[in-house]
Amino acid sequence: MKPGTSIFTEMASRKADLILFLGDFPYTARGGREEVRKGSQKLREVIGFGQLTSSTPTYGIYDDHDFGPNDCDGTHPNADEALAAFKEYWPNPSYGLPEDKGIYCSFVVGNVEFFLLDGRYPARKKQKTMLGKVQFKWLCDGLKNSKSRYKVLVSGTQFGRAKADGWAGEFYLGERKKLFSFISDHDISGVIGISGDVHRSDIYKLPIGKDRNFYDFTPGALSRTQRIPPNPLPETMIHSHGDETDNNMYGEIEFRPASDTNAAIIFRSLSAKKNMQPTSCAAVSAFAVNTSSGA
Repeated sequence: MKPGTSIFTEMASRKADLILFLGDFPYTARGGREEVRKGSQKLREVIGFGQLTSSTPTYGIYDDHDFGPNDCDGTHPNADEALAAFKEYWPNPSYGLPEDKGIYCSFVVGNVEFFLLDGRYPARKKQKTMLGKVQFKWLCDGLKNSKSRYKVLVSGTQFGRAKADGWAGEFYLGERKKLFSFISDHDISGVIGISGDVHRSDIYKLPIGKDRNFYDFTPGALSRTQRIPPNPLPETMIHSHGDETDNNMYGEIEFRPASDTNAAIIFRSLSAKKNMQPTSCAAVSAFAVNTSSGA
C-alpha cells in the first residue's frame, strides 16, 4: 500500500459483499457516552474508512473495550450509555427486542444468515450467562428456523479460548455447551462462528456432539501488535498465526456455491502492514465477507 492510505483502503479494494467489525472499536476506559462518541468519530476520520463504508454494507458489534471496562459484563455503571452511543454510529438492521435491550439482530445475504450477538449488555457473570434468557432463545429459534445454507454467529469473544469473559471461560462455558447441544440435537447444519478479542488469527475446531464440529474463525487485530501463537497449540485449535512485527490484519471469508464440491468455506487472514496509516487505538477485528452468489 502507498503512504497516505490505510487498512480500510485495502479492505475497500477487496470488493467484499459486506464488512463486519467485531468490537473494541474504539477503546474506552469506562464506556461512557462521550467516550464512545469521541473515539468513534476519531476512527471514522481515518483515511479510507469513508470509502470503505460508503461502498460496502457495513455492520458492527461491540466487545468489552467499546462497551466498558476490560472484561466487563452488563452490570457496569455506564452500560446504558454505551448501548445508546453504539446505536448512534452503527446502522444495524435492528437492536435487540422490544422487551429486551441489546444490539443483537440477524440478517440474510445470499444463502448466509448472520446472527450478530450481544455478549456484553445482557451478560451476567454471577448468573453465568453471556446472552441472557431472551437473546439465547431468540438465537436458538433463529437457528432452528433459518433456511440459509450457512448460519454465522458473530461474537466479540472467541468460542474456544478459555478466558474469563469468553465462551470457554469459567462463567459462560455452560451456556456454550447448552448452545452446542441445541445445534446438535436439532441437526442444524452450516453453523460457524467468527470472533474477535484476541490480537491474532486463530481457528478453533470444537466438538458439539454426534461427530460434528463447530469452527470459529478469528482474523487478527486491525491496529495492535499481534500475539504470538500458543506453543503447543491447544487440542481444539487447528491454526494460529501472530507476528509481532505486524499490526494491520483483517480476515476474509468466502462462502462457496453448492456447485463447488471441493470447498465450502475459504477463510483468509490478510496483512496490510506496509506503509499503512494505523487506525488509531482500536484493536478491532474485522471481516470482509464474500457470499459468492448462490452459496
